[in-house]
Amino acid sequence: KGVKICVMGFGPTNDEAPVDDPEWTKLGLPWDDKWEKYDRLYEIHEKNVLELSSPLILTESWEGDHIKTQAHRPQNYWKILKQISENPNKTLYMQEAYWGGVLQYPFEKVIQKTRDYFISSITYMLSHAISMEPDEIALYGVDLMPDEEWDYQRACTEYLLGLAEGRGIKVTVPEGSALRKFQSQSVRFGAIFIKYHERYGILGPDEQKFERWL
Repeated sequence: KGVKICVMGFGPTNDEAPVDDPEWTKLGLPWDDKWEKYDRLYEIHEKNVLELSSPLILTESWEGDHIKTQAHRPQNYWKILKQISENPNKTLYMQEAYWGGVLQYPFEKVIQKTRDYFISSITYMLSHAISMEPDEIALYGVDLMPDEEWDYQRACTEYLLGLAEGRGIKVTVPEGSALRKFQSQSVRFGAIFIKYHERYGILGPDEQKFERWL
């Protein structure tokens, strides 16, 4: 059946992933609430950044009877990292082996097989997956929709997917992800804007008003 690696992000398609299928090796992030289902975890932020307290809190809002806090990391995050590093069935990769049980990310091995081009934790995982030369790589929760916060990561991610396919690795991306899909957009054509659908150069079935650029 071949070697299959699943790279996990936080987008909506995360729920479609084969996290309970033992045929897949799952690569994920320690601050994911499903981390216990993953085989290899990646905390790639530099240790000084991890020790900052301010990134933990994203928003706080009054809910009528209490303050709701949304955090970028669980409050017990250091405990989770230690728990992973002490689990013989899991591997925790970091920039350096900061304490026992942690492995340094294999930069040299990975770069030899891909490129020194990392724009996110996802691309660290994806590059590592490619370097393992599996038969298939699937991405779930790595949706990178246009106009969202993480859209800037899309170019690097799609480059790596193309590299994987060029190596003969099967790449699986769920339908709900924006990866490898044309996004409907307005394009300046001479003095007007045209909105293409399906692919560049193709007008869709929707009524369209050509707007003149001033």
